[in-house]
Amino acid sequence: MVEDFVSIITSFSARIYGARGGRKIKQTLDQLQKEGVRE
Repeated sequence: MVEDFVSIITSFSARIYGARGGRKIKQTLDQLQKEGVRE
């Protein structure tokens, strides 16, 4: 039962941190597009 609880918590925390990371990447890309960064 404890293992199930730990796996559930791990799953939800991975989703939360994954979504947060995705937002940060999108924000950075949007900022670079606004600034007109050239490669």
